[in-house]
Amino acid sequence: MKRLKFLLVCLLTAVTYTLFAQGVTVRGTVTDALTGEPIPFASVQVKGTMTGAATDLDGKYSILSPTGSRDITLVFSFVGYKTIEVAVEGRAIVDVSIQPDTEVLEDVLVVAYGTAKKSSYSGSASMVRSESLLQNPTSSFEKAMQGKVAGLQVTTSSGQPGATASFRIRGSGSLNASNEPLYVVDGIATSNADYSVLAGRTSSTSSILSTLNPQDIESVTVLKDAAAASLYGSRAANGVVIITTKNGSQGTGRLNVNAQIGVSMVPKYFELMNTAEFYNTVFTSYFNTRQKAGYPAADAATWANLQTQGLITFNPYSVDHPYDASGNLVSGARVIVDTDWQKEVLKPGVIQDYNISYSGGNEKVLYFFSGGFFDQEGTSPSARYTRYSGKVNVDANIKPWLKAGMNAMYSFSLQNTEVAGGAGASPLYNALSFPSGVPIYMTDRNGNYILNDAGEKQFNWLNPVSKDFNPLAIPLLDIHKTKNYRLLASLYTEIKFMEGLTLRTVFSPDYINIYEILFWNKLHGNGPAYGGRSERHQTHDLMYTSTTTLNFNRTFNDVHSIQAMVGYEFWHSTREYALAQGTNFAFDFMTELAAATSALAPSSWTSEETLKSYIARAEYSYDNKYFISGSFRRDGSSVFGADNKWGNFFSVGGSWRIDQESFMQDIDWISSLKLRSSYGTSGNNLGLGRYQSLGIWAAGANYNYGPYPGFGHTQFANPNLGWEKQAMFNVGVDFGFFDNRLYGTLEFFHKTSKDLLYQFPLPSSHGISSIMMNLAKVKNYGVELELGGDIIRSGDWVWSADFNISSSRDEILDLAGNDDVVMSDTKKIWKVGHSQYEFYMPTWMGVDPSNGNPLWKKEGGTTSEFSQADYEIQGRATPWAYGGLTTALSWKNFSFSLMFYYNLGGKVYDGIYAELMHDGANAGKNLHKDALDAWTPNNTNTNVPIYINSNPNLANSESTRFLYDATYLKLKNINISYTLPKKWMVKTGILSDVKIYANIDNIFTCFKDDWKGYDDIDIYGIGGYSRVAISMPLSRTFTFGVNVVF
Repeated sequence: MKRLKFLLVCLLTAVTYTLFAQGVTVRGTVTDALTGEPIPFASVQVKGTMTGAATDLDGKYSILSPTGSRDITLVFSFVGYKTIEVAVEGRAIVDVSIQPDTEVLEDVLVVAYGTAKKSSYSGSASMVRSESLLQNPTSSFEKAMQGKVAGLQVTTSSGQPGATASFRIRGSGSLNASNEPLYVVDGIATSNADYSVLAGRTSSTSSILSTLNPQDIESVTVLKDAAAASLYGSRAANGVVIITTKNGSQGTGRLNVNAQIGVSMVPKYFELMNTAEFYNTVFTSYFNTRQKAGYPAADAATWANLQTQGLITFNPYSVDHPYDASGNLVSGARVIVDTDWQKEVLKPGVIQDYNISYSGGNEKVLYFFSGGFFDQEGTSPSARYTRYSGKVNVDANIKPWLKAGMNAMYSFSLQNTEVAGGAGASPLYNALSFPSGVPIYMTDRNGNYILNDAGEKQFNWLNPVSKDFNPLAIPLLDIHKTKNYRLLASLYTEIKFMEGLTLRTVFSPDYINIYEILFWNKLHGNGPAYGGRSERHQTHDLMYTSTTTLNFNRTFNDVHSIQAMVGYEFWHSTREYALAQGTNFAFDFMTELAAATSALAPSSWTSEETLKSYIARAEYSYDNKYFISGSFRRDGSSVFGADNKWGNFFSVGGSWRIDQESFMQDIDWISSLKLRSSYGTSGNNLGLGRYQSLGIWAAGANYNYGPYPGFGHTQFANPNLGWEKQAMFNVGVDFGFFDNRLYGTLEFFHKTSKDLLYQFPLPSSHGISSIMMNLAKVKNYGVELELGGDIIRSGDWVWSADFNISSSRDEILDLAGNDDVVMSDTKKIWKVGHSQYEFYMPTWMGVDPSNGNPLWKKEGGTTSEFSQADYEIQGRATPWAYGGLTTALSWKNFSFSLMFYYNLGGKVYDGIYAELMHDGANAGKNLHKDALDAWTPNNTNTNVPIYINSNPNLANSESTRFLYDATYLKLKNINISYTLPKKWMVKTGILSDVKIYANIDNIFTCFKDDWKGYDDIDIYGIGGYSRVAISMPLSRTFTFGVNVVF
C-alpha cells in the first residue's frame, strides 16, 4: 500500500512539473526603434525550434517555451526591419525595439540574375516600388511608369483599355528592328509583342504585359547601361525592364483586400462646326469654286446652292429647300438636327479593380496567394477590357542545405475593340468626319423620331461621308473580341554545398493563347460587300526557359568580398497560328463560321526559335570602398545566319565610395558619395523575323501553273545576317547630403549601335526588291539627373519630392553608303549626321492676301503650287529634355501627392487637325471651327486659305502648317488618402490597417503651342507623327478606393 502511495505521489509530481513546465510563458512588446510605435504582425520565433508567434495590433506577443524554461533565445523579425536575437535569460517580460533596415528599404536593387546593394553597384539602374505604381487603377503597369525614371520614355498606342504601351530607354538605337527593351518577369525573359500584328493583323489588340496584375508587382527595375544589362546579351541593347512580383514574408498571415471604383471620360474635344456653320462653309466652297472658274457671283451662288442641297443626304433643316438662290437661309428655316458626334461616341466609362491577397510565413515556409478582377469600360462604343488573375508563390526551406519554391501567375483577359477595316470603319474617325446635320436616328421634318413596327428608334444610315455607316450602330452590330489566356510560372531548387556556394536551377514555362473573333454584319459598314464576314484567329506561343547557375559569395578578413556566378541558359519558343474565315451569312445573329455559306481559304503556320547562352559574372570589393565587376555572355540564336549564329557580349565596371574614405569623415554634410563607371557590349535580336536569314520559296495560288501547284522565290538567304551590336560607356555619381535629406544621381552615357538591320535595295531584275543586311550605324548620347529629398521633416509634417530630367541626342553615322533616305510615309528623312527622327516637308508661308491661295517656301521666294515647294529638314521629333516631378505631403494620417511629367522641345505633326482643315478637299466631311476664319474678300488677314471644293491647291498637305512644338507640362496624377488611427483598429480586434483614398489621373496639359483637340499627345509616340483619328484618345479618370488589412 505504501509502495502504491509512493508511486501515485511520484506520478502527480511529474504531471505537475510537466504542466508547470509547459506553462512557462514569455511576454513583451515589439516597437520601432526610431518612432517608438508598436509593430503589429512581427514574427517572434524560439531559435532552433518550430515554436513561434506574432505580435498583435499593439505590438504585443506571448510565447510558450518549448523547453519548459526561460533559458531560450528569441528571434524577432519583420519586413523592412533588421532581424535581432535576444537571450531571455529567465525573464518573464522581454520588450524589444527593432531598427528599420535601410539597406532593405532603400538600398537593394533587383538586377540581372540576382540582387545588388545600390551603395556598391557599378551599373545604371532605377527602381520604382509598388507604392508608386498603384496610385491609380490601370490595366498595365507601363502607363504608371511615365515620368518616374530618368532616361525612360513611355508612350501609349491608344486610350483603348488594355492597349499596348512602348518603352524607350535612352533613345532609339535601331532603324528597322524593335527598340523595345527586354522584359523580365521574376527572372523569366518575355516580350511585349502584339500577337495580332505578328499574325498579320494590322490592328493592335492588347499588350501581353497587361496580363500581369499591377497589384501583384513589388517593384520594377530599369537597367540602362551595359554593366546592368549586358548579362542578357543579344537581347539587351535596348535596356532591360525587370518586374518583380510579391512574395511571402515571415509573420502571421495577413489578409489584404483592395477595392477601387471610378469613372473615365474624355476631358477635351476638337472644336467642330455645328450644322449651320458647316453648311454655310460648304456653300462658300462651292461658290468660290464657281467664281474662280470665271462665273459671275449670281451664277456662282445659284450653282453653289444646288450643290449644297445635293450634299445634304439628310436635310437637317425644317424646310425642304433651306437656301435661296444667293445661298441665304429662307425664312422659317431652322436647324432641327445638330448632333455632337464626338460626345455621342465618346461616353464616360466605369473602372473597377478588386484584389485580395493572403501572405505570411515562418523560418521554414513563406507564402503569397492573390486573386484579382479588373474591368474597364472604354470611352468609345464597345471598348472594354476585363481581366481575371491569380498568383501563387511558395518558398520552402526543406533542409538547411536545400531550398525550393514555385511562383505561378495565371490570367484570362477579354478585350473588346473597334472592328478592323481602316479609318473609314472607325467610330471615332466617323464621329470627327460626320457633319452635325447627320442625325443618329431617323427623324421626320419636325425632328421627331421615326419608329419601327416594334416602337423602337431606327438608326440613320444616310450620310455624305461613309455609305452605310453609323458610328454608334456599327459597334453594336460588328464584333472584335480578343481572349487572352496566359500562364507564367517558375520552379526552382537551390542547393547549398558549403558556406557561400550554392547551385540554383530554375525551369520557367510561359504559355500564351490568344483567340481573336471578328465579325462584320451583312447589312451595314464593311460587311455588305461579303454578305457578312467572320474570322477566327488562334495563336499559341509556348516558351520555356531553363537556367542553371553556380553562385559563390564570401568575405575574407572582413575586407575582401568576392561574388561570382557561372551558368547555362536555354530558351525555346514554339508559336502556332491558324486562321479560319467565311462569308455570306443568312442572319446577323448567326456569327459562327458554321453559319457561313461560303468558306474562304484557311491559313496556318508554325515557327520556332531557340537561344542558348553561357553566362558568367564576377565582383570584387575591398573594405566596402572599392568595387570592380565584370560579366560575360555567349549567345547562340537560331534566328540568324548560318555563319553568324554565335555572339559574345561583356561588361566591365567599377565604383568608388568616396564617403567611406578617412579624409571624408569630418565632412558632416556629405552623407554618401560614390563615383562609378562602366563599359560593355550587348545585342538586339528583337523584332526580326524568325526565318529572315533563310532563302524562302512560297507556295500559293499566285504561283500555280494551271491546275499544277507552283512556288515563288520571295526572299534571298543571308548566311551572315546577325544581331545588331551596341557598345555603351556610362559614368555617374551618386550623392546624398545632410543625412540624406537631399540625394540624387548624375549620369552621362554614350552608346554606338552598329551592324543595324537595313533593307538593302536590289535591282528589279532580281525579282525581289531588297535583302535584309547588317549595314547601318547610329549613336546616342546624353545626360540624366535624378534628385530627391525631404523638404520638410518636422513633427507630424513630412514633405518630400523627387525630380528627374534627361537630355539625349541621336545621330545616324552610316546608311549603307547612302547619304539620305526619305521616309515619305512618315514625313521624315534619314540623313547621315542627323537624327533619325527629323521631319522633312515644305515650309508653310501663310496665305496670299490678294487671292487667298496657300503659300509655301520656294528657293528665292514663295509658291502657291505645292508640287513646286522646297522640302527641307524642319527639326526633330525627339525633345531635347524630358522628365517628371513627384511631390508628397503627409500630416499625421493624411497624405497628398502630385505627379507631373514634361517634354521640352521636339516637334509633332498633327495629322488629325490637318484632316479637319481639309480646305474643301472633302466637301461632305466636317471641319474644325478654325476653318471659319478662311480667306474671303472681307477677311484677307488670315492664315486659313480660301475654301475651294476638292481643294485643288492641296492646302492641307504635309507642311509646317500642322507641325507643332511638342513642349508641354502635364499634371498626371493627384492622390489623397487617409489611414484610420491604430487605436480604432485595436478596438475591432480583427483589423490591422484601413486606408481610404481618392485619385484623379490625366488631369490637364499645358502646351507651348495651341494644341488642338484631345489631350492625347502621349499617343503620338516617340516618332512624333500623328495618324488620322483612328485611335481612342486618353481619358481622365476619377477613382475612389479602400485598402483593408486583416
